Amino acid sequence: LPTTPARAERFFVLIKDRDTFSHLDSQFKLSESLKMSEVEFVTEKGQRRRPFSDYPLHVQDSLTHLQSIVIDARTEALVSGLKNLAVVGGVEREQFHPLPEPVGGFQSFEAWNMGLKMGLKDVVMEVPDSVGGDAATGDHAPTQPGMPWGIAAIRAPEAWSVHGQGEGARALVLDTGLDVQHPAIAPNFERGLNFLEGGEPEDLTDLVGHGTHVSGTIAGKMLMGGFVGVAPKAKILMGKVCATRGCSNIAVAQGINWGITQKVDVINMSLGGPQGTFAEKSAVEAADNAGIVVVAASGNAGVNKVDFPAAFAPSIAVGAVDVDGVRAKFSQYGPELAIVGPGVSVLSSVPVGSALQTFVTITSSRHHEELIRSAPVRGGPLVPTSLTNTLVDCGLGMVDDMNKEVKGHFALIGRGSVPFPEKIKNAVAAGAAGVLLYNNEPGLVYAKVTMDNSTVAIPVMMVEESEGLLLKEDLGKGRSPTAAVQTTVSDYANFSGTSMATPHVSGVVALVRSVRHDLNGTQVKQLLKSTARPLGDSLEYGAGFVNAEGAVKEMPR
Repeated sequence: LPTTPARAERFFVLIKDRDTFSHLDSQFKLSESLKMSEVEFVTEKGQRRRPFSDYPLHVQDSLTHLQSIVIDARTEALVSGLKNLAVVGGVEREQFHPLPEPVGGFQSFEAWNMGLKMGLKDVVMEVPDSVGGDAATGDHAPTQPGMPWGIAAIRAPEAWSVHGQGEGARALVLDTGLDVQHPAIAPNFERGLNFLEGGEPEDLTDLVGHGTHVSGTIAGKMLMGGFVGVAPKAKILMGKVCATRGCSNIAVAQGINWGITQKVDVINMSLGGPQGTFAEKSAVEAADNAGIVVVAASGNAGVNKVDFPAAFAPSIAVGAVDVDGVRAKFSQYGPELAIVGPGVSVLSSVPVGSALQTFVTITSSRHHEELIRSAPVRGGPLVPTSLTNTLVDCGLGMVDDMNKEVKGHFALIGRGSVPFPEKIKNAVAAGAAGVLLYNNEPGLVYAKVTMDNSTVAIPVMMVEESEGLLLKEDLGKGRSPTAAVQTTVSDYANFSGTSMATPHVSGVVALVRSVRHDLNGTQVKQLLKSTARPLGDSLEYGAGFVNAEGAVKEMPR
C-alpha cells in the first residue's frame, strides 16, 4: 500500500560565515524558489563553490538581520548533516510555546455572528468599573469604558504631561493577531504580517483575543469614555506568531527580524515557555544589537523560574502584581525578573463584539441596588434585558443541595465538589430561573457550564467569593436578597496574566523612546529599574513597580 509522505517540518539554520550567508541571501531574494543545493558563488580566486550541494532543501525565508535561513524538510535526517558544515552555526527544528491565554480563561463570543444578529458590531459596550445608566432597571446604555486601573497606577497620565503620549514611537507586538478595526486600535495601527506557516501574509485575524488585548494596553487610542493605553499616540505593528498550536519559535524569529527591518522602538512578547530556543535567542540578541528594546512576560505558572524569551539576558522580564501591589500568585519570578506591572483584572480591547459583559446588581441587607463585580460563563445565554429575582441558597449545586424553594427563583451556588455543568444541570432540573455562581477563592474565573459549546436555557453568572458568602449569610438569617442580571456584547474584557503586565512596561518604553530613540536596551532597562517603585523581595518583584512618570523624568539628557 502507498504510504502518506511525512509532513514537511521547518528548521532554523544559522549561517555563521558572513560571505556564505550574503550570497545565499541575495540569491534567495532574486528567486521565487531556491534550494540550498543550488546556492553557488565564485571565490576571490575564481573558484565556483556550492557549499550546500548535498542538501536539496527548499529555502522558505532568509532572515537578513539574524544571518539565518528557514528551510523545510520531511525528516530531521535530511538536515542533521548541516550541523557539521563549517559555515553553519546551528540548526533547530520548529518548536511551539503554549498558546498565550489569560489566567482564568476568556469567554470568547462569536462577534461576527452576534454583530449580524444584534446590529451591535460597531457598538462599544460598558464594563463593570465604569457603569452608566439606571442600575435599578438594568438599562445600561452603550458607552465606552473608563481608564483601566493600571494606566493610572503606573502614573502614565503624569508622564504624558512631561514629554507627550508616545508620538513617533513604534511598538511591534508578537502575538495572536489583532482586530485592526477596533476603535481603540485602528487610529494607531501601522502595519502587520502573519508569520505562521500556511497563513496568508496579511491575515492578522485574532481568534484568541490576546494580541488585541495586549496592543490596547500598549497604545490604545484615548477614547471619549476614558479608555486609553500607556502610549496612546504611539504606533502599533503586529506580527502574528501564535495560533492554536501555540507560538512558533521560527515565527517569533521571523517577526523579530521584520521588526529590525522596520526599525521599531520596542518589541512586546507576552508569550513564552520553560525552554529557551536557539532561534529566539539569536533573534533577541540581534534585536538588542540593533538598539531595539525587547520586553517579555515572565510566565504564569507561579514558580521560581522565569520563562523564555523573558529569561534571555537582553530581555526585560516582567512579572504581574494586583491592584494592591502584591505579586499575583500565578506570576513567575527569579533572578532574571527585571520589573513588575499591573497584571490582575486588566481591562483592555478584544476583537469587536467578542466579549460578553455581565451586570449583576444586588439588593440585600448590605447592598441597596449595588452593582458588583461579575464575569460571564461559557455556555450562558445572552440576557439583553435585565432580569430580577430572589436568591435561594443551593449549596454547592449537588442534587441533595437543591432547595425545593428554588423553583422559579435564582439559585446561589458555590464553586467546588462537582463540575460547573453538573451544578447547572441540577439547578435546571429543580426548576431554577437562573444561577448565580460564586468563586471559592479571591477573584473571578470564566467558568464553563457546557462542554459542547451549547447554551443553557437560564441565565448563569459568576461573582466573587466574598459577595457569594455575604449573600449566603443573609439567606441563613432568613432574609431574601435579590439579584438583577444582564449581559451585553462588549469590545473590552478584563484579563489577568503576566501577559497583561508586559504591555504596560512596553508602553512606558514607547514613551521613553519617543523622546530618546538613541537609548539602547541596556540603558532603557536600567532606567526602568532605577525609577521603579520598590515593592519587596527582588526575586519576586524585580526592581519594583514600573513608574512611567519617573522613567520619562529621569531619562539621560
